[in-house]
Amino acid sequence: MRRFLSVAAVLSLCVLLVCSCTEKEDRTYLYNNTDYEDRYNDAMDLLYAGEYRAARDGFDLLNGYGDSIEMRRQANACIIRSEGVSEGEIIEFGDYNGCINWLVLEVKGNKALIISEDVISRKELNRSIPGWETGAIREWLNGTYADETFTDFERSVIADVKTEKVFILTKNEAQEYFDDEEDIDNACGVSGIRPAVWIELSDMARNGSAEDSVETSGTEMPDDVRQLYDYVYENINLMGTVIEYPVRYDVNKDGHEDLCATVTTGSGIVTTLVAVYDVRNGKGYMLNDRTEYDYRIRGVEGDDLTVVRQDYQGGRGTVVSGTVVIEDGVLVFITE
Repeated sequence: MRRFLSVAAVLSLCVLLVCSCTEKEDRTYLYNNTDYEDRYNDAMDLLYAGEYRAARDGFDLLNGYGDSIEMRRQANACIIRSEGVSEGEIIEFGDYNGCINWLVLEVKGNKALIISEDVISRKELNRSIPGWETGAIREWLNGTYADETFTDFERSVIADVKTEKVFILTKNEAQEYFDDEEDIDNACGVSGIRPAVWIELSDMARNGSAEDSVETSGTEMPDDVRQLYDYVYENINLMGTVIEYPVRYDVNKDGHEDLCATVTTGSGIVTTLVAVYDVRNGKGYMLNDRTEYDYRIRGVEGDDLTVVRQDYQGGRGTVVSGTVVIEDGVLVFITE
Protein backbone atom coordinates (compact mmCIF):
# COMPACT_ATOMS: atom_id res chain seq x y z
CA MET A 1 0.00 0.00 0.00
CA ARG A 2 1.39 3.38 -0.96
CA ARG A 3 2.02 5.81 1.89
CA PHE A 4 1.88 9.56 1.49
CA LEU A 5 3.92 12.52 2.57
CA SER A 6 2.59 15.14 4.92
CA VAL A 7 0.29 17.79 3.48
CA ALA A 8 3.05 20.43 3.63
CA ALA A 9 5.45 18.23 1.70
CA VAL A 10 2.84 17.42 -0.93
CA LEU A 11 2.01 21.10 -1.39
CA SER A 12 5.68 21.96 -1.84
CA LEU A 13 6.05 19.23 -4.42
CA CYS A 14 2.96 20.44 -6.29
CA VAL A 15 4.35 23.99 -6.45
CA LEU A 16 7.58 22.67 -7.96
CA LEU A 17 5.67 20.61 -10.51
CA VAL A 18 3.47 23.52 -11.55
CA CYS A 19 6.43 25.87 -11.90
CA SER A 20 8.27 23.32 -14.03
CA CYS A 21 5.44 23.05 -16.58
CA THR A 22 6.37 25.80 -18.99
CA GLU A 23 4.76 24.44 -22.13
CA LYS A 24 1.00 24.87 -22.57
CA GLU A 25 -1.22 23.72 -25.37
CA ASP A 26 -2.26 26.51 -27.73
CA ARG A 27 -5.81 27.56 -26.80
CA THR A 28 -5.73 31.00 -28.42
CA TYR A 29 -8.74 30.20 -30.55
CA LEU A 30 -10.81 30.48 -27.38
CA TYR A 31 -9.82 34.13 -26.94
CA ASN A 32 -10.75 35.42 -30.39
CA ASN A 33 -14.39 36.21 -29.67
CA THR A 34 -15.09 39.03 -27.21
CA ASP A 35 -18.80 38.29 -26.93
CA TYR A 36 -19.59 36.25 -23.83
CA GLU A 37 -22.51 34.41 -25.40
CA ASP A 38 -20.40 33.28 -28.33
CA ARG A 39 -17.57 32.27 -26.01
CA TYR A 40 -20.03 30.31 -23.91
CA ASN A 41 -21.40 28.52 -26.98
CA ASP A 42 -17.84 27.76 -28.13
CA ALA A 43 -17.05 26.19 -24.74
CA MET A 44 -20.30 24.18 -24.79
CA ASP A 45 -19.46 22.86 -28.27
CA LEU A 46 -16.09 21.70 -26.96
CA LEU A 47 -17.80 20.04 -23.99
CA TYR A 48 -20.24 18.24 -26.29
CA ALA A 49 -17.35 17.08 -28.49
CA GLY A 50 -15.51 15.54 -25.55
CA GLU A 51 -12.80 18.23 -25.55
CA TYR A 52 -13.13 18.55 -21.79
CA ARG A 53 -9.87 20.36 -21.06
CA ALA A 54 -10.46 22.91 -23.80
CA ALA A 55 -14.04 23.37 -22.58
CA ARG A 56 -12.83 23.98 -19.02
CA ASP A 57 -10.38 26.58 -20.31
CA GLY A 58 -13.20 28.25 -22.23
CA PHE A 59 -15.52 28.44 -19.22
CA ASP A 60 -12.65 29.91 -17.19
CA LEU A 61 -12.69 32.95 -19.47
CA LEU A 62 -16.33 33.83 -18.90
CA ASN A 63 -16.06 35.53 -15.48
CA GLY A 64 -19.14 33.78 -14.11
CA TYR A 65 -21.34 34.46 -17.15
CA GLY A 66 -24.61 32.47 -16.97
CA ASP A 67 -23.99 29.01 -15.56
CA SER A 68 -20.38 28.93 -16.77
CA ILE A 69 -19.02 28.24 -13.28
CA GLU A 70 -21.17 25.13 -12.92
CA MET A 71 -20.38 24.02 -16.48
CA ARG A 72 -16.68 24.53 -15.79
CA ARG A 73 -17.01 22.17 -12.85
CA GLN A 74 -18.87 19.70 -15.05
CA ALA A 75 -16.06 19.78 -17.61
CA ASN A 76 -13.55 19.22 -14.81
CA ALA A 77 -15.50 16.20 -13.52
CA CYS A 78 -15.58 14.80 -17.06
CA ILE A 79 -11.79 15.13 -17.23
CA ILE A 80 -11.46 13.12 -14.03
CA ARG A 81 -13.84 10.39 -15.24
CA SER A 82 -12.49 10.09 -18.76
CA GLU A 83 -8.74 10.46 -18.15
CA GLY A 84 -8.55 8.69 -14.82
CA VAL A 85 -6.32 9.55 -11.86
CA SER A 86 -3.16 8.19 -10.26
CA GLU A 87 -2.32 7.44 -6.64
CA GLY A 88 -0.64 10.45 -5.05
CA GLU A 89 -2.15 12.89 -7.56
CA ILE A 90 -3.85 16.09 -6.40
CA ILE A 91 -7.15 16.80 -8.17
CA GLU A 92 -9.75 19.55 -8.03
CA PHE A 93 -13.28 18.43 -7.25
CA GLY A 94 -16.19 20.35 -5.72
CA ASP A 95 -16.27 23.74 -4.03
CA TYR A 96 -16.63 24.43 -0.32
CA ASN A 97 -15.80 28.03 0.51
CA GLY A 98 -13.46 27.86 -2.45
CA CYS A 99 -12.08 25.17 -4.73
CA ILE A 100 -11.29 21.90 -2.94
CA ASN A 101 -8.16 19.89 -3.71
CA TRP A 102 -8.19 16.17 -3.05
CA LEU A 103 -5.38 13.65 -2.63
CA VAL A 104 -5.86 10.38 -4.51
CA LEU A 105 -5.16 7.64 -1.96
CA GLU A 106 -5.93 4.55 -4.00
CA VAL A 107 -7.15 3.48 -7.43
CA LYS A 108 -9.01 0.19 -7.42
CA GLY A 109 -10.44 -0.94 -10.74
CA ASN A 110 -12.70 1.81 -12.03
CA LYS A 111 -12.93 3.61 -8.69
CA ALA A 112 -10.59 5.92 -6.80
CA LEU A 113 -10.49 6.85 -3.13
CA ILE A 114 -9.81 10.56 -2.58
CA ILE A 115 -9.50 12.61 0.60
CA SER A 116 -9.67 16.36 1.12
CA GLU A 117 -6.18 17.82 1.16
CA ASP A 118 -7.16 20.24 3.90
CA VAL A 119 -8.94 19.91 7.22
CA ILE A 120 -12.43 21.38 6.71
CA SER A 121 -13.44 21.32 10.38
CA ARG A 122 -11.72 21.01 13.73
CA LYS A 123 -14.64 19.10 15.18
CA GLU A 124 -13.64 15.75 16.62
CA LEU A 125 -15.38 12.47 15.86
CA ASN A 126 -15.77 10.62 19.14
CA ARG A 127 -15.94 6.98 18.10
CA SER A 128 -16.35 5.86 21.72
CA ILE A 129 -19.90 7.21 21.87
CA PRO A 130 -22.53 4.61 20.89
CA GLY A 131 -24.22 5.51 17.63
CA TRP A 132 -21.35 7.68 16.37
CA GLU A 133 -21.80 6.12 12.89
CA THR A 134 -25.07 8.02 12.47
CA GLY A 135 -24.06 11.02 14.57
CA ALA A 136 -24.34 14.71 13.80
CA ILE A 137 -21.00 14.98 11.99
CA ARG A 138 -21.81 12.19 9.57
CA GLU A 139 -25.26 13.64 9.00
CA TRP A 140 -23.66 17.02 8.31
CA LEU A 141 -21.11 15.56 5.88
CA ASN A 142 -23.80 13.84 3.81
CA GLY A 143 -26.31 16.65 4.19
CA THR A 144 -25.27 20.28 4.39
CA TYR A 145 -21.63 19.73 3.45
CA ALA A 146 -22.37 17.51 0.44
CA ASP A 147 -25.14 19.83 -0.78
CA GLU A 148 -22.90 22.90 -0.55
CA THR A 149 -19.80 21.21 -1.97
CA PHE A 150 -20.95 19.16 -4.97
CA THR A 151 -23.13 19.94 -7.95
CA ASP A 152 -25.63 17.31 -9.07
CA PHE A 153 -23.22 16.31 -11.84
CA GLU A 154 -20.32 15.95 -9.41
CA ARG A 155 -22.51 13.87 -7.11
CA SER A 156 -23.18 11.52 -10.04
CA VAL A 157 -19.41 10.88 -10.21
CA ILE A 158 -19.24 9.83 -6.54
CA ALA A 159 -19.45 6.04 -6.27
CA ASP A 160 -21.50 4.02 -3.80
CA VAL A 161 -18.90 1.98 -1.95
CA LYS A 162 -19.73 2.69 1.68
CA THR A 163 -23.05 3.41 3.39
CA GLU A 164 -22.44 7.15 3.09
CA LYS A 165 -21.11 8.83 -0.02
CA VAL A 166 -19.00 11.19 2.13
CA PHE A 167 -17.25 9.50 5.02
CA ILE A 168 -14.30 9.56 7.38
CA LEU A 169 -11.52 6.99 7.35
CA THR A 170 -11.08 4.70 10.33
CA LYS A 171 -7.77 4.94 12.14
CA ASN A 172 -6.63 1.63 10.65
CA GLU A 173 -7.50 2.89 7.16
CA ALA A 174 -5.68 6.18 7.76
CA GLN A 175 -2.58 4.32 8.92
CA GLU A 176 -2.54 2.40 5.63
CA TYR A 177 -2.10 5.64 3.68
CA PHE A 178 -0.22 8.03 6.00
CA ASP A 179 2.89 7.93 8.19
CA ASP A 180 2.59 11.40 9.73
CA GLU A 181 0.66 11.24 13.02
CA GLU A 182 -1.07 14.58 12.43
CA ASP A 183 -2.27 13.45 9.01
CA ILE A 184 -3.50 10.18 10.51
CA ASP A 185 -5.39 11.98 13.29
CA ASN A 186 -6.94 14.45 10.84
CA ALA A 187 -7.87 11.75 8.36
CA CYS A 188 -9.70 9.63 10.92
CA GLY A 189 -11.36 12.50 12.75
CA VAL A 190 -9.30 12.50 15.96
CA SER A 191 -8.15 16.12 15.68
CA GLY A 192 -10.03 17.36 12.61
CA ILE A 193 -12.19 16.35 9.69
CA ARG A 194 -10.82 15.51 6.23
CA PRO A 195 -13.74 14.01 4.29
CA ALA A 196 -13.18 11.14 1.87
CA VAL A 197 -15.19 9.87 -1.10
CA TRP A 198 -14.89 7.17 -3.72
CA ILE A 199 -15.25 8.46 -7.27
CA GLU A 200 -16.18 6.44 -10.33
CA LEU A 201 -13.89 6.45 -13.37
CA SER A 202 -14.44 5.29 -16.91
CA ASP A 203 -13.47 1.64 -17.32
CA MET A 204 -11.98 2.63 -20.65
CA ALA A 205 -9.73 5.20 -18.97
CA ARG A 206 -8.52 2.84 -16.25
CA ASN A 207 -8.73 -0.71 -17.57
CA GLY A 208 -7.13 -0.60 -20.99
CA SER A 209 -10.25 -0.95 -23.11
CA ALA A 210 -9.52 2.18 -25.09
CA GLU A 211 -9.43 0.15 -28.27
CA ASP A 212 -13.20 -0.19 -27.93
CA SER A 213 -13.73 3.56 -27.63
CA VAL A 214 -14.28 6.05 -30.42
CA GLU A 215 -11.60 8.72 -30.71
CA THR A 216 -13.22 12.15 -30.57
CA SER A 217 -10.40 14.32 -29.30
CA GLY A 218 -9.26 15.58 -32.70
CA THR A 219 -10.69 18.52 -34.57
CA GLU A 220 -12.41 16.20 -37.08
CA MET A 221 -15.12 13.95 -35.67
CA PRO A 222 -15.96 10.74 -37.58
CA ASP A 223 -19.20 11.05 -39.56
CA ASP A 224 -20.93 8.23 -37.70
CA VAL A 225 -20.03 9.73 -34.32
CA ARG A 226 -21.41 13.06 -35.49
CA GLN A 227 -24.65 11.26 -36.39
CA LEU A 228 -24.84 9.88 -32.85
CA TYR A 229 -24.26 13.34 -31.39
CA ASP A 230 -26.86 14.90 -33.66
CA TYR A 231 -29.40 12.24 -32.66
CA VAL A 232 -28.82 12.86 -28.94
CA TYR A 233 -28.96 16.65 -29.19
CA GLU A 234 -32.10 16.55 -31.35
CA ASN A 235 -33.87 14.42 -28.76
CA ILE A 236 -32.58 15.93 -25.51
CA ASN A 237 -33.21 19.62 -24.96
CA LEU A 238 -31.65 19.99 -21.53
CA MET A 239 -28.75 22.24 -20.56
CA GLY A 240 -25.44 20.52 -19.93
CA THR A 241 -25.86 17.40 -22.07
CA VAL A 242 -22.54 15.58 -22.36
CA ILE A 243 -21.93 12.41 -24.37
CA GLU A 244 -19.31 10.17 -22.83
CA TYR A 245 -17.18 7.31 -24.11
CA PRO A 246 -18.83 6.07 -27.34
CA VAL A 247 -18.10 2.38 -28.02
CA ARG A 248 -18.85 0.20 -31.02
CA TYR A 249 -21.02 -2.86 -30.45
CA ASP A 250 -23.59 -4.73 -32.51
CA VAL A 251 -26.64 -4.23 -30.28
CA ASN A 252 -29.28 -5.23 -32.82
CA LYS A 253 -27.29 -8.29 -33.97
CA ASP A 254 -27.44 -7.52 -37.68
CA GLY A 255 -23.73 -7.98 -38.27
CA HIS A 256 -23.01 -4.23 -38.23
CA GLU A 257 -21.57 -2.25 -35.32
CA ASP A 258 -23.75 0.34 -33.62
CA LEU A 259 -22.51 3.33 -31.61
CA CYS A 260 -23.25 3.16 -27.89
CA ALA A 261 -22.67 5.99 -25.43
CA THR A 262 -23.28 7.06 -21.85
CA VAL A 263 -25.06 10.41 -21.80
CA THR A 264 -25.24 12.73 -18.81
CA THR A 265 -27.79 15.51 -19.10
CA GLY A 266 -29.25 18.33 -17.03
CA SER A 267 -27.69 21.09 -14.94
CA GLY A 268 -30.22 20.94 -12.12
CA ILE A 269 -31.69 17.45 -12.11
CA VAL A 270 -28.94 15.33 -13.63
CA THR A 271 -29.76 12.06 -15.38
CA THR A 272 -27.40 9.43 -16.77
CA LEU A 273 -28.69 7.30 -19.65
CA VAL A 274 -27.53 5.13 -22.53
CA ALA A 275 -27.91 6.05 -26.19
CA VAL A 276 -27.48 3.60 -29.08
CA TYR A 277 -27.29 4.69 -32.70
CA ASP A 278 -27.81 2.21 -35.54
CA VAL A 279 -25.55 3.83 -38.14
CA ARG A 280 -26.52 1.44 -40.93
CA ASN A 281 -30.25 2.23 -40.64
CA GLY A 282 -29.95 5.79 -39.32
CA LYS A 283 -32.03 5.07 -36.23
CA GLY A 284 -31.37 5.90 -32.59
CA TYR A 285 -32.54 4.48 -29.26
CA MET A 286 -32.31 5.66 -25.65
CA LEU A 287 -32.49 3.83 -22.34
CA ASN A 288 -33.81 6.50 -20.01
CA ASP A 289 -35.79 6.09 -16.78
CA ARG A 290 -35.42 9.66 -15.53
CA THR A 291 -35.93 10.10 -11.76
CA GLU A 292 -36.05 6.30 -11.26
CA TYR A 293 -32.78 4.81 -12.56
CA ASP A 294 -29.45 5.92 -13.98
CA TYR A 295 -27.70 3.78 -16.61
CA ARG A 296 -24.04 3.76 -17.55
CA ILE A 297 -21.95 1.79 -20.03
CA ARG A 298 -19.10 -0.08 -18.37
CA GLY A 299 -17.54 -1.18 -21.64
CA VAL A 300 -17.28 -4.14 -23.98
CA GLU A 301 -16.14 -7.27 -22.17
CA GLY A 302 -15.49 -10.15 -24.52
CA ASP A 303 -18.59 -10.45 -26.68
CA ASP A 304 -20.85 -8.51 -24.31
CA LEU A 305 -21.68 -4.86 -23.81
CA THR A 306 -21.88 -4.33 -20.05
CA VAL A 307 -24.34 -1.73 -18.74
CA VAL A 308 -25.06 -0.98 -15.08
CA ARG A 309 -28.28 0.28 -13.55
CA GLN A 310 -28.35 2.24 -10.31
CA ASP A 311 -30.99 4.05 -8.33
CA TYR A 312 -31.45 7.58 -9.62
CA GLN A 313 -28.65 10.03 -8.66
CA GLY A 314 -26.67 7.39 -6.78
CA GLY A 315 -29.35 6.22 -4.40
CA ARG A 316 -28.48 3.42 -2.02
CA GLY A 317 -30.12 0.65 -4.04
CA THR A 318 -28.12 -2.24 -5.43
CA VAL A 319 -26.03 -1.61 -8.54
CA VAL A 320 -27.23 -4.13 -11.14
CA SER A 321 -25.09 -5.29 -14.08
CA GLY A 322 -26.63 -6.32 -17.37
CA THR A 323 -26.74 -5.40 -21.03
CA VAL A 324 -29.13 -3.83 -23.52
CA VAL A 325 -31.14 -5.30 -26.38
CA ILE A 326 -33.60 -3.87 -28.87
CA GLU A 327 -37.08 -5.37 -28.50
CA ASP A 328 -39.99 -4.18 -30.63
CA GLY A 329 -38.10 -1.02 -31.52
CA VAL A 330 -37.30 -0.17 -27.88
CA LEU A 331 -33.94 -0.26 -26.08
CA VAL A 332 -34.35 -2.54 -23.06
CA PHE A 333 -32.09 -3.29 -20.09
CA ILE A 334 -31.77 -6.96 -19.19
CA THR A 335 -29.91 -8.46 -16.25
CA GLU A 336 -27.18 -11.04 -16.63
